[in-house]
Amino acid sequence: GLHIHVANDRAHDLAGVLRIALFREGKVCTATGSAEVTVPARGSARVGADSVLGRFHDAAYAYRFGAPGHDLVVATLHDAAGARIAAAFHFPLGLTNTKASDVGFSVDVERRADESVALVVRSEQLAQFVTVDAGDAVPDDNYFHVAPGDTHLVTFPPASTGRLSEIVVQPLNAHEGVRVSVPSVTGVRA
Repeated sequence: GLHIHVANDRAHDLAGVLRIALFREGKVCTATGSAEVTVPARGSARVGADSVLGRFHDAAYAYRFGAPGHDLVVATLHDAAGARIAAAFHFPLGLTNTKASDVGFSVDVERRADESVALVVRSEQLAQFVTVDAGDAVPDDNYFHVAPGDTHLVTFPPASTGRLSEIVVQPLNAHEGVRVSVPSVTGVRA
């Protein structure tokens, strides 16, 4: 079966909620479940996917009792306040090299008061290996997946955003990416 391993490097226990969702064709949710987890300080925990889902789903497609019911497993860990701490993706049938004409991909950009730049990346379907190209500016995350119907926050620190004017965001499994213009620095005149 499929197991989720949660490591806690903090000096205190981590109490949170583990959520698992199974998807077919990168967009249709076929099963979901959640379970509370407590991971000791500087320790780890292993949780079976089927125990979180509440019944047997062959999440890893290891038993192969017929046609697969899903091709994507998304596990997310949330803290006690509900904020997402981590996400992991599993492709029981392997990665596909098929590109879609439209995965429902969109990006919002804002320049914050501290001069950092934030991107909110959304996708209606699975967006695989999303790349963020901003020239010399380096984002805090790159080459990530976005789960169907979910968002992913990417930020650029203030030190690298002074001349940042355009960002191109492209999922590997889509023919088209998104090009966004970054608002200019507050108080700077051209």
